[in-house]
Amino acid sequence: MKRKLIKRLVSLVLAAGIVGACIFGVQASNYTDSTITYFEISCSEFTPLPYARNKTDDTSLYLYITGLNFTKAMVQARGANTAYGITLNNTSNETYSLSRGQCDFVTCRKDIQYSVHSLIYEDNYSYATLAFRAAYSANDHLTGYWSPDSIGSYTDAN
Repeated sequence: MKRKLIKRLVSLVLAAGIVGACIFGVQASNYTDSTITYFEISCSEFTPLPYARNKTDDTSLYLYITGLNFTKAMVQARGANTAYGITLNNTSNETYSLSRGQCDFVTCRKDIQYSVHSLIYEDNYSYATLAFRAAYSANDHLTGYWSPDSIGSYTDAN
């Protein structure tokens, strides 16, 4: 009698857990996109956006360049400890620290949605931003959209 009661109780608890997971869902660390934000910037050397945004997980940054004078732009993913950056590298005047990774920058073209991979979150930075440089020596003007976190599958920036 006691064994039957324990079995029923265990079955009831398991069933409640399964039903609860179905109703409330199960969340992983990378379960949502951050808001995609419009940007506009002029640059010749690497120029970061004037603000950083909260980086909530280890997903790629999203980038979609809608306006560009030349055929391509060079892009850096940078991490910071505040939304407006602090000097993190005493050997340079950079406002944001370049995220370590395979390369210093990636090359992106207009009208392609990109996943910009970085190690910003893994390097314990709470904020992320992008910096842009004209592909040629002239000044360039860029417009587009970006997000510090994206679970979407886009063209890998390289």
